[in-house]
Amino acid sequence: MKFSEKGKISGKATEFGTFNVKFTVSNSEGSTTKELQLSIKGIPPKISGSLMKAELSVPYSSGLKLTKGSQPITWSIDGNLPDGLSFNTSTGIISGTPTSYARSGFRLKITASNGAGEKSKSVKLTVKGTKPKITTSLPNATVSQPYTATLSATGSEPITWTADNLPEGLSLRTCLHKINDS
Repeated sequence: MKFSEKGKISGKATEFGTFNVKFTVSNSEGSTTKELQLSIKGIPPKISGSLMKAELSVPYSSGLKLTKGSQPITWSIDGNLPDGLSFNTSTGIISGTPTSYARSGFRLKITASNGAGEKSKSVKLTVKGTKPKITTSLPNATVSQPYTATLSATGSEPITWTADNLPEGLSLRTCLHKINDS
């Protein structure tokens, strides 16, 4: 009479790949060992979403959403990021403080990959400019005396000045000044 015992493997694998597993069976007559190959398939990454809009000179952090995929995931980017931003290949997050902007946006291709496959998505990163802000106040003037005041503003260039209700005899003249941010 022959008897057979079965072993049962169960659970959820937390990594994928090919594993050489050594099994040993024993009884009162001795033991036998055999190496069996176990292949665990990974789940290819799946990504979704879009990047948030960035604002010039404002700290930024955004990335696509990983909705599926066996770890480890490696991220890559194809395209030029705006100055001041960097890409983390471990997390897929773009972060930093943008120092250049483009109204039409920067075209990027972001890819998530693992040993089971890869998924890419083309996205647009828009860095909007900053609203202008007047940073000066006017000194007092005296009737019939020469008057000069220079106004300053911050914000994305070009900045255009207009004035309503200037007293008679005074006019606004605009000058273009290049600000060097380096």
